[in-house]
Amino acid sequence: MYAFTGVSNVHCSGYVWIEPAPVIQMGLNISINCHSTVNCQMAKLYMMLNNTHIEDKLLTTINKTTVQLQLHDFRKPYSIVLCYAKCPRQPECGRSWESDDPPDSPTNLTCVIYEHSDHLTCAWDAGKYTYISTNYILYLKSLQTGEEKAFPSNAAINISLSKLQGGKLYSIWVQAKNDLGTAHSDHLQVNLEDLVIPATPVITNVETTDSSAPRTILHWKKQTSMENVYCEERYKALADQTWVTLSFSTETPTRSQLVTLVLCGGLVHSYLD
Repeated sequence: MYAFTGVSNVHCSGYVWIEPAPVIQMGLNISINCHSTVNCQMAKLYMMLNNTHIEDKLLTTINKTTVQLQLHDFRKPYSIVLCYAKCPRQPECGRSWESDDPPDSPTNLTCVIYEHSDHLTCAWDAGKYTYISTNYILYLKSLQTGEEKAFPSNAAINISLSKLQGGKLYSIWVQAKNDLGTAHSDHLQVNLEDLVIPATPVITNVETTDSSAPRTILHWKKQTSMENVYCEERYKALADQTWVTLSFSTETPTRSQLVTLVLCGGLVHSYLD
């Protein structure tokens, strides 16, 4: 689409091309070429870049019908150029182009399965922002059958476990691709059984005793059915920046100077002195 203030219809009597390409890597030197095919003797060519008139001294005359603008270390993400012939001021043609970098390699790929969920959830860091469209694909390859599956997504993705019929062992990676290049994350080798995160306990009540040495009693109920897991309890004063963390098993009561646990039915009572 070509547009200019006050002109409702733009008739192209020539063409514009960008070297080395319409989509370029940021920081490259580029050449903008304008060629006129207008039927006008001694037509003078002008150029506008992003609605700014380009001075004649910056244009290189290639021949009677072609001029060129050279730009060094070009770093604007998106630009539009229009060329005109003075016969009268008639647009020759226009062209837009984009400047950016190839995508970064995705990093910090993590995948988890939340207990009681039937989905594998994966997320990653894409790296620096790209102005041109960058597409991401999550790949899973079974280490037992060799079957490979691709799941396009530009953010975190949830994959139904029903789609993973190649056993428990997988190699997982992310591909990032745009018009300037392709990059891949490191491969993550996993056992799906090791990715399960226990269900979060539910706090059922919090109370503070009215005594000379007040104690806060935290009542919570475990939700997980997994074995060999432990819980962490965190607390802090509202004005503090640092959390105090207590770790303990969900199966065996423990005692310390700070906390006494009593298992009763499905409830755990935690006393903070």
